[in-house]
Amino acid sequence: MYVSFCRNHGAFRKKVTVSSIINSRYRLFLPITEFVYWINIRLLICASILNHKPFLVMKKIIGTFLVLLCVSSVGYSQFTKGRILAGGSFNLSFNSNKYKNGSTTTSTGKTTSINLYPQVGYFFIDNLAAGAGLSIGSSSNKSGSVKTTSSSFYFSPFVRYYYTKFYGQLMVDFGSTKTKVENSSNTNTSTSGASGWSLAAGYAHMLNEHVALEPQIGYGLNYFDASPGKDISGGLFIRLGFQIYLGK
Repeated sequence: MYVSFCRNHGAFRKKVTVSSIINSRYRLFLPITEFVYWINIRLLICASILNHKPFLVMKKIIGTFLVLLCVSSVGYSQFTKGRILAGGSFNLSFNSNKYKNGSTTTSTGKTTSINLYPQVGYFFIDNLAAGAGLSIGSSSNKSGSVKTTSSSFYFSPFVRYYYTKFYGQLMVDFGSTKTKVENSSNTNTSTSGASGWSLAAGYAHMLNEHVALEPQIGYGLNYFDASPGKDISGGLFIRLGFQIYLGK
């Protein structure tokens, strides 16, 4: 493009020079004409570059990056030191179950369960909260002709860290579960100790300055005493939470 411009420029100058021989007063306008021609060529080059598709895509990418950078640098007063969060979540889950005894693991069907998780926490530093709650659940398992239903009650400490409005949460459970097993001939009821853990990621969608809806996705496992081994239940879950952020 530059070579072409030089050639065109040369041709243009030659044409003006010939005209100046016919009428010498054109020589006065030659520097101005050349300057205007030079400006026009560069304006056309700039317009061509700015409207080129790769350049437009690059502008969009850079713009999006700058917006995200600005958003990530904004602090949220809901997650600052000294504030309290109170609320909870619930989930409906579908788990695969196994029985483990020593090195032997056997599949024991699938479980459908519903759980409630009321909790209270405190922000010890900005963006980091810790607290405790309860895990109250009911589940039903079907394996062949045997139906098992259970209810559980856990004490559940947790820790949660926020990045902008996203957060990660680790929760551990300690408690007990009551189980009823039914088959074609009889029904048995038992109570046993249980424990578990879960790791989740969520988003705090603020409805106003103090109230948020918090969708959450994660993975967890529960362990139930079943001498001489343990029953293991776990899998992927989706929860919907509701939190109130209190304090200044």
